Amino acid sequence: QKYDCSLSQVQAAALQGDADAEYALAYLYYYGLGTAQDQSSAMLWMRKAEAQGQPLAIQAMRLLQPAT
Repeated sequence: QKYDCSLSQVQAAALQGDADAEYALAYLYYYGLGTAQDQSSAMLWMRKAEAQGQPLAIQAMRLLQPAT
C-alpha cells in the first residue's frame, strides 16, 4: 500500500505530542507497516495516544486489553 507520509514524518509528529500521529505510529508498529513489527513500541505509542483522548486509540486499547 501507498501512504501519504513517511514513517519518519509520523515519528516526528508523534514526538511533538500529536495524538493522531501517536496512534498512527502505534498502528504502523503493531502491523509492521514500513517498519519491523514491534508490539512493545506499538503499545507505548497507543497508550500515549489514548492518554490524550485519541478516539481510535481508546477503542483499540479496549480491544487489546483483556476483560477483567
